[in-house]
Amino acid sequence: MKEEALSTFNEQGYYLAKGLFSQRAISYLEKEFDKIVNQMNASNENINARWGSKLTKTIEDPKSMVLHTHNVQSYSQKMLDMVQNKHLLNVVENLIGPDIILHHTKLFLKPPKLVQRSRYIKTGRISQPRVIL
Repeated sequence: MKEEALSTFNEQGYYLAKGLFSQRAISYLEKEFDKIVNQMNASNENINARWGSKLTKTIEDPKSMVLHTHNVQSYSQKMLDMVQNKHLLNVVENLIGPDIILHHTKLFLKPPKLVQRSRYIKTGRISQPRVIL
């Protein structure tokens, strides 16, 4: 399994590890996600991260909203516990080695059925890691 994960990561630039979190834990985190989104909405800040570019104008509703914030682990102990989860860190360590540093986290709330292709930068054998829950 470790070799398959590393091979996928090196070829695709990401690896989707399934079963790291129980359904109960995911429900718990979803409630925390909703709590953070509600706090962002209540702030009345302009937090729309919709691209609005030439690349997306044909697939993006001009009225759509993509809410976002950074460093959710600073707002939520539950999110900090998630990124420090030993099972998650074991998978990351198997992919990139033991020197793991959290640069930042992002939270996005995208409208349903909105598809945006993510770009990532490949540097040598290892791509910029993405963790998708």
